[in-house]
Amino acid sequence: MAMRTPSADISASIARGFAWWSGELKSLLPPGLRSGGNQPKTDLVVIAQNGQLTGTVPASPGLADTQSILDDIERRSRRRPLRVRIRLPLAECLVRPVTVPRAAVPDIARIAALELERMTPLRRPDIYSAILAGDGGRGRGPVTAEYIVVKRSKIAALQARITGVGAEISGADCFRADPAMALPVDLLNEREGLFTDRRAPALFSGGRLAMAAAVLAFASLAITTLRHESALLALQEETAAVRSRVLAARSQSADGDQAAWPAFVRLKSSHPPVVEILEDLTRRLPDTAYVTQLRLADGTVELGGFGRPVRSLAPELEQSPFVERATITAPIVTDEKLQKERFDFRLRLAQKTPASPGSPAEEVAP
Repeated sequence: MAMRTPSADISASIARGFAWWSGELKSLLPPGLRSGGNQPKTDLVVIAQNGQLTGTVPASPGLADTQSILDDIERRSRRRPLRVRIRLPLAECLVRPVTVPRAAVPDIARIAALELERMTPLRRPDIYSAILAGDGGRGRGPVTAEYIVVKRSKIAALQARITGVGAEISGADCFRADPAMALPVDLLNEREGLFTDRRAPALFSGGRLAMAAAVLAFASLAITTLRHESALLALQEETAAVRSRVLAARSQSADGDQAAWPAFVRLKSSHPPVVEILEDLTRRLPDTAYVTQLRLADGTVELGGFGRPVRSLAPELEQSPFVERATITAPIVTDEKLQKERFDFRLRLAQKTPASPGSPAEEVAP
C-alpha cells in the first residue's frame, strides 16, 4: 500500500479547493456560458450534405468525398477512437421561428416542440432539435428564436457509417454559409435554453480560476484591512476628542480651584478658628459651670448650661478677644435638683482676630 505524503495531501486539498471555486464561479455564469464549456472535445469536423460527407473543417486536400473521409477517420482511429463532429448546412434543416414572452424563455424548447407536433406530423422521438436565438435573451420584450429540426434518421445514417470505422461522435451542429462558422447548437445534446448567434466562450481555465480565486481572497483581505483601518482611525479621533475634553475640564477645575482659594482664605481669616474659640471659652467658664448645649453658625455661638452665679458670666465672656458681644437669650431659672442656674447665651463672634505670635500673616494658595 502506497504511503501518502504531506505534500500529496496538500496538493489534493488545493485541487479540491480549486474545483470548488470552479463550481461556484460556473454557477454564477449564464446557461449559455455554462453549456459552452461542457461540449465534448472534437478531433475532426466533417461536413455532411444530402446524406454524404463532402469535406472537413479545416479543409484537407484529398478529403472531398465520403469514402476518402471514412478511410482517413479509420486510419487515425487505430491508436485511439477519433472524436468526430457532424456539421450540416442550415438549408437542409427545418427552421421554424418561435416567439414567446420573456417569462417563458426557460420553457421555449418544450413550447416549440409542442407547436411542431401540432402543425406537422413530426414527433419528438423522430427528430433532433435545438434552439437558436439572435438576441441571446437580452432586452425586455418578447424573445424570438429559431427552432432547428433535423430528422433523426438522417443523422443516424451518418453516425452509423462514422462509428463503423472506429470513431466516436462528439456532436452535430449547423452552419449558414461558411462551414467554418458553426452555429452554437448541438443537435445530439438537446439543451433547452437560448444560444446567441456566435460561439459561446468557454469557461476559464484552471490557471485563470486560480488567479480569480487569489484575486477574490486578496480583495476580501483588503476590504477587511480597510475596515479595520477605518475603525482604528475613528477610534483615534474619538480618543483625541475625549483627551481634549478631559484637558479642558482639568484646566477649568484648576482655574476654579485658583479662584476659590482666595475666597476660602478670606472666609478663614474673617472668623476665628473653632478650636481656639472653644479653648478660650473653656478657660473663661468657672469650674462650677458646665455646658450642655453648644452650636456655632453664621458667626454666632449658642451656649447653654448650668452654673452659679450666671449674671457674672456675660461680662467675663465678653472679655474674650473672639467674642464681640454676649447676650442672655432666656430667663435665668434655678434647677432645684441640681441647685444651679440655667443659662443661655448668644455670643456674637468678632470678625477679625488678633494675630497670635508665630502664626502666619496670610495664606498662600497652593
